[in-house]
Amino acid sequence: MKTTLAAAAVGTALLITPAVALAGTSSNSPSTMKGSVSAQATVNQQIPLMPRPAYHRAHGSAQYQSQPGQAEFQVEIERLASLAGNSLLVQVNGANVGSMKVSKTGIAQLNRNSERGQHVPAIAHGSTVTVKTKAGTVIATGTF
Repeated sequence: MKTTLAAAAVGTALLITPAVALAGTSSNSPSTMKGSVSAQATVNQQIPLMPRPAYHRAHGSAQYQSQPGQAEFQVEIERLASLAGNSLLVQVNGANVGSMKVSKTGIAQLNRNSERGQHVPAIAHGSTVTVKTKAGTVIATGTF
């Protein structure tokens, strides 16, 4: 019985240790975003996208993740049923990053990943994300 308990304790410790080590590698501190990111830095930032008056019910977020050799940028916005079937533009610092189509349930998503050969915009402290209609009406914005 003691052997079984000891083995279970060791197994649990082995499962927890990598999770604790991984938790220590990511940073949500804005200071990691200042200037250029070193080759060893791991960045994980998420911001809310604040709705503009024309689409005051919109709710969304943008996330940027970067680690050596890979970067990913994601945008999701919902509560846009009135725009179902339409394409929305996503911009970072005024430059077009891509477009995303609003589903029939009012949700739109954009995902850019460098591992898939996709262009991931340069995100730094102060970078602005804007989601707008093709006609140019701003739906929501946020700043890293």
